[in-house]
Amino acid sequence: MASQTYFPLGGNAHSLVAGRPADSVRRRLVVAALMHEKVYVEDGEWRANSGPQANWVAWTPAQRMTEQDRRFQSAAERSLIESEPISISLLPEGATEAIEVTSDTTLFWRATFEPFKRELREAYPWIEFIHVTLPPPDQRIAKEMAEADLRDGMLTDLIPDKHSRGVVIDSTNEALVLGARIGAATSLDAMHQRVLTARQQRGQAVRVFGHRALQVVFPTVDRMAWEDVDAARGIAGLADLRAILSEIEQAAWSVAESGTGLEEGIRQAYMARFERAVAQLQPSLRGTAIAIAMGTGLGILTGPLAPIVGIAAGAAQTIASNYRARRSFRSSWMAASERLRKIRA
Repeated sequence: MASQTYFPLGGNAHSLVAGRPADSVRRRLVVAALMHEKVYVEDGEWRANSGPQANWVAWTPAQRMTEQDRRFQSAAERSLIESEPISISLLPEGATEAIEVTSDTTLFWRATFEPFKRELREAYPWIEFIHVTLPPPDQRIAKEMAEADLRDGMLTDLIPDKHSRGVVIDSTNEALVLGARIGAATSLDAMHQRVLTARQQRGQAVRVFGHRALQVVFPTVDRMAWEDVDAARGIAGLADLRAILSEIEQAAWSVAESGTGLEEGIRQAYMARFERAVAQLQPSLRGTAIAIAMGTGLGILTGPLAPIVGIAAGAAQTIASNYRARRSFRSSWMAASERLRKIRA
């Protein structure tokens, strides 16, 4: 699993709207901070205005943003501006008169991560706000990728008009190329993920596993406060837990059909993994394994372990009679699992 992840503005612009959409982006940021060593977030503000006959895209650095720019775009603002026509004045090279282009508006997106930046009470070393301009060779790569996606019949229903569809496809591919350049996985919102899905089906992109498993096994962690995220990152055994969640999710995807049954597969695989690990640590601790797993909210009881009652009341106490087991447990992914379970949003 990549140790870094990147959140681009353009690739998340559809969801950077005040309310539940922006909340979903914040939850992805929290999960990324728990699953990766480093999180890069694009700084500043990104805007796109597009319609059937014209489109433009612009980025503004944070120091030039107004106070209004530092807030999420509201749904009302987005819908109001989308009802107004686009008007662009172009002066082609060698021309003496400007060409006026007008178009109905399909989308007007104003995207920023500034509200999340303001939530951070200190400059945590694991999250960094950056802006990187792709060098010309990488720009050409992103353009070629976008052209291939525009030709792909899988994306014709993404957005009705070609210019606006191109905005989504361009921003996705620029983010993917930049992520590859800095060695980071790229986190996109649902609309931009459709471009990524088309690439996956053509064998040109791979999924990063583990994020979904973390949310299934620990359903409250994605609403943690940033100071709790910082504390959780220091839990011993977290790196091993990340790897195990990634393995579990990858295996679940391999048997899930179009995502159907994915969450149940993750739960079952996690439960089985936990039982095996505790049995290896100390054979008499099978009951403790179920108690902890129940505490995560899995609620899966199968086979001879079904009668276990109680919720994660005493993993450490049960192990306390064996010093070597206790020491091993404290630095294990199982202990990390128990620590995460106890964190409340």
